[in-house]
Amino acid sequence: MSADRGPHVAVISGGTTGIGLATAFRLLRAGHRVAVFSHGEASVMAAGAALAEAFGPKRSLARRVDLREPSAISSFFGEVARDLGAPAILVCNAGISPKGPDGPLNVSDLTLEEWNDVLAVNVTGTMLCCRAVLPGMKKSGFGRIILIGSLAGRTRPRIAGASYAASKAALSGLSRVLVSEYGPYGITSNVVAPGRILRG
Repeated sequence: MSADRGPHVAVISGGTTGIGLATAFRLLRAGHRVAVFSHGEASVMAAGAALAEAFGPKRSLARRVDLREPSAISSFFGEVARDLGAPAILVCNAGISPKGPDGPLNVSDLTLEEWNDVLAVNVTGTMLCCRAVLPGMKKSGFGRIILIGSLAGRTRPRIAGASYAASKAALSGLSRVLVSEYGPYGITSNVVAPGRILRG
C-alpha cells in the first residue's frame, strides 16, 4: 500500500481532552494507530482507558509528557516508534493560556516566568515534536503536520492574554518554514485556528 494511503501512526499532543481527544477518536475510527499525551496524569489515564476500550489496547497509547522537558519528549517518541511505528501524522494541539483573577493577563501584568512558560509549551514544545517526527517522515516521503493555532493568533484577542496570542501567531511562521523546508519530501504542514470550544 502506498505511503499516502495508510493506515498510519498519528501522535497528538494535548490529546487527552477536547479537540485532541476528539481527533484521536476520529483517526482511530479511520483505521490509524494513535498515541496521545498531555501533562495531566488524570486525563491521561482516563483517555487511555477510553481509547483502549473503544479500539483495543494495541492501537493506541496514552502517556504523561511535559512539553517543557525535551528529554521526556524524546523518550515518548522513542516509545511510539517502538510500540506503534514511525509517526506519519502529527497533531500539535497542546497549549497553555494563563489567566489572572480578572481573566487574560495583559502585557503589564504578565510575569517573565509566565511568558517563558507559555512559549516553552506552545512554541518550543511544538517545534520539538516536529523535530522528532521529521526524519522519519522525510525518509518515507510522506508526512502530515497539523498545528492547532487560535483565532487569538490572527485577530484581536478577546479571551487570551499576550503570551498565548503571541505563541499562537508564532505557529503560523513555524508552519511556513516547515512547508518551505520539507514540502519537497512529501510533508505538508497546516495551521488550524479555532475559536472558543465548548468542552463537555
